[in-house]
Amino acid sequence: MRNQLRMMQNMGLGWTLFRIKYELKKRAGFLEKEFPAVSMTEEEFLKRWSSHAASPDQVVREWRAQARPFFFHPDKLNGLKPVLQKALGASEQELLNQADRICEGTFTYFSRWNVHQGTPNWHWNPITNEESPRDLHWSKIPDLSGAFGDIKYIWELSRFSFAYTLVRAYALTGSSLYPETFWNLFEDWVKNNPEERGVNYKCCQEMSLRVMAWIFALYAFANHSSSMDKRVFSLLKQVYCHTDHIDKHFDFALKSVKNNHTISEAAGLYTVGLLFPFFDRSGRWKKKGFRHLEAEGMWQIYEDGSYLQHSMNYHRLVVQDYTWALRLAELNGETFSNKLKERLYKTFDFLYQFQDEATGRLPNYGMNDGALIHPLSQCEYLDYRPQLGAFYFILTGKRLYPDGPHEESLVWLAGESASSAPRDSFPRAALKAYPEGGYYSIRMNGGSAMIRCGTYRHRPAQADMLHLDIWREGTNVICDAGTYSYNTDAEWSAYFMGTASHNTVMIGDDDQMEKGSRFIWYNWTKSHTKRAEAAADGMTLFEGEHYGYGPLIHRRAVIQSDAVIAVIDEIAGDFNGTERAISASWLSAARGAKATGEKGLIELETPTGPYFIETLDTQSSTFRIYHGDEKARRGWRSLYYGEKEPAYQIVRSLRSGKPVRLVTVLSPVAGQVTYDPGQNLLRIQERSLRLNPVGTGAILSQEKVTL
Repeated sequence: MRNQLRMMQNMGLGWTLFRIKYELKKRAGFLEKEFPAVSMTEEEFLKRWSSHAASPDQVVREWRAQARPFFFHPDKLNGLKPVLQKALGASEQELLNQADRICEGTFTYFSRWNVHQGTPNWHWNPITNEESPRDLHWSKIPDLSGAFGDIKYIWELSRFSFAYTLVRAYALTGSSLYPETFWNLFEDWVKNNPEERGVNYKCCQEMSLRVMAWIFALYAFANHSSSMDKRVFSLLKQVYCHTDHIDKHFDFALKSVKNNHTISEAAGLYTVGLLFPFFDRSGRWKKKGFRHLEAEGMWQIYEDGSYLQHSMNYHRLVVQDYTWALRLAELNGETFSNKLKERLYKTFDFLYQFQDEATGRLPNYGMNDGALIHPLSQCEYLDYRPQLGAFYFILTGKRLYPDGPHEESLVWLAGESASSAPRDSFPRAALKAYPEGGYYSIRMNGGSAMIRCGTYRHRPAQADMLHLDIWREGTNVICDAGTYSYNTDAEWSAYFMGTASHNTVMIGDDDQMEKGSRFIWYNWTKSHTKRAEAAADGMTLFEGEHYGYGPLIHRRAVIQSDAVIAVIDEIAGDFNGTERAISASWLSAARGAKATGEKGLIELETPTGPYFIETLDTQSSTFRIYHGDEKARRGWRSLYYGEKEPAYQIVRSLRSGKPVRLVTVLSPVAGQVTYDPGQNLLRIQERSLRLNPVGTGAILSQEKVTL
């Protein structure tokens, strides 16, 4: 009961009352009545067509004659071939091979691994080899079930992300194989997913993404002989029924989920309402979708551009939703407000500032379910250039990156002329602060760093305060472990979501917050940034603290000069006469790690040379290097949903009953920093910094840097 009260306090009265009401409706069977498992007949759908068409053929004729502008015109699809080939370059054959595998019944899950099914089983989990109930009303099927496992493995195929691959291959070849494959898969899905039955109707975001993929394929294949009237009519009917369901269930996303689901569903409503004015409810759907895209963008995206879900991948998903919606609005003579566009520009800036220039990747930060909702390039899933480049163009009319395969996405969403638009020079700042979200970006020679320091205003995802992430010449030398899975055992969840997998300090075996069930945390962390400044001589200073281990305080200072980063951690506050276990962790994507030379010097092996983790303080401690340790649950990371891999994790452990200071240097060259604890002096290359005595309220003194 205590936990329920704390959750109610965190989430608010409105959320609590809605959840209670919703659960009562579900258990009483009212959702089953509100969403009856009865398929709409042709006659019923004809009545929903604004002209009250007399036959399915008339419906299709009217749509073909009056189809609203889309990202591309069906008649001009072949004209995209030269510019698409230029963007794809050597990866063109890879795309065609991928499309051919789809035609043979092999599908890619989470942009990573392939499963051969032949004819798909839309209710099958390829990990557990179990099926979810296909004839049960969706409201009766639990989200988590020991029987069929993680529901996301079933949803993944029904997103129809493969439709984008088939369209892209068709534009290059004109082969009938690709549209025919799409229609066969669509018809099989409809046959095996009767309305309101099975897991594929449980999530309206999934339904919205499926509708977007169907519409993309509909426009691309509209003029092909395989797009027979009966098939087009069936797709239009499915689009209508899906959107009607999304509309009726929208409050669940709006008032309960309160995150990217709402934006995706609003984008789905707006898309259908805009492109299919022939539906009797299109006006309502378009207006509702537009209104919530405006409101949710202003609410979910903080004023500094950071995002309430504290996840780089979910942030990208939101960017994709808005790129889609803004471009369709523009093509159809509509526009969103300037205040929303200004907020979206800020959110672009946030992601761009944290992007690694060499790889296009961002820190593997926050929860990540493997989503890439509009896969329109052959770039690696972890590369954000296709999405950020298209988003920037929609906002500014200018290209962002040099030529490359990422521009295929730009061509599909913004048109052929976009590939020859002027290129902008958008700078990345030496230090960029996003205090509302609690993020700080540092640029340095050959790389970048991210520091996390914020107070949660909305539901937290991972216990990672004062986490540090470092990129060096294309390698994530100090990295985040990622997510792995939403439905795994408690020990793996504790590692990936908890403090143990992050590059911060842990006291005992405790997380910075108390873990509840699934995505729930109690005692949300509060933090304070004491200093964030870029000095005139090129040195960057940061200091922050969090209070998750009250009455103890974890305080961290980060000092950057050239490619050198010094990290000073303090555990201060009231130890209450008790000696506490303290550990500091560093997780790396390096190819190797070994202790070398003096105690406390760790050498990481990277593709561009060594990188060092160097300990300068004299605290008595032990060091251990973990690499894929199953028993200890240390030394792992996950870049793709459902997949974990060994990674080198260096854990320093000690005990103390009084305030303690740890000094660590992260650098491609060892020996560039010295620390004098007696004088509280830190010397980095030719610069010196005075530190305050341990436990006096701040690590960095206000004494100016001396050269």
